[in-house]
Amino acid sequence: MVVGEETGKGKEKVWCGWETKSRRVMVGGGGSAAMGRGRDEHRWEDERRGFSDHGLPESDVKSFTNSILLDIHYIHEKGFAHLDINPNNILLVPRYSSNKKRTADPFVAEIADFKTAKSFSQISAEQQQRKDWWFLRGTLGYMSPELIAECEKGTAGDIWGLGCVVVEMLCGQPAFSIKPGERMDEFLYRMGFGDDSPRLPDNGVSEEALDFLKRCFVRDSKLRWDAASLLSHPFLQDFKDISNTQVGLAEEGPIM
Repeated sequence: MVVGEETGKGKEKVWCGWETKSRRVMVGGGGSAAMGRGRDEHRWEDERRGFSDHGLPESDVKSFTNSILLDIHYIHEKGFAHLDINPNNILLVPRYSSNKKRTADPFVAEIADFKTAKSFSQISAEQQQRKDWWFLRGTLGYMSPELIAECEKGTAGDIWGLGCVVVEMLCGQPAFSIKPGERMDEFLYRMGFGDDSPRLPDNGVSEEALDFLKRCFVRDSKLRWDAASLLSHPFLQDFKDISNTQVGLAEEGPIM
């Protein structure tokens, strides 16, 4: 295990790194890029401060989850992976009826901040390169095990991140967090190589919600459900029609 920090203009901050049988991985991240927002838009990160002890009603969670998952499905269908699904990259955008009045369901969740997104061809090319070190970027607590352990990027990681977001919506607390006295490198190693289960809600949520989360948190990325399968899960049975649903992505230019 390598632990250190490198900062300064043009440099990345390094949290830690390790070596596996196939590659060496450094985990880190730079400052978050500012993103313009409309007057009525706000980040999910802002919204969740108001329910840190109890979570949202499950009906609201279903609606937001469906909106986010539709965006993920659309991104994947276009040949891209977002690679950083977390609450700070979710916008709640007002819904308006045809006469420009707010609807009874006032907000729709939309994915934003595509600075980490990559096309499938870019991901494939990166994986085929032979590098001494792979520099891994992501948001602590939302990175999938395969991303941490082997720098394996792809659509399955977006589903893991979605599961983390759904947990926070349901119970107001993160699915994974650093334990008291635990170092950051120990936390990352536990996430990437351990067998810890996420902190699932225990506040009376439905069996359908718990099963949905279990499908998102399958540690083997090849067995994790994809976006299309999750859209047909009983948890989202009220939102079945993909083709006739408006998909909303926050406007930030092309996904590159």
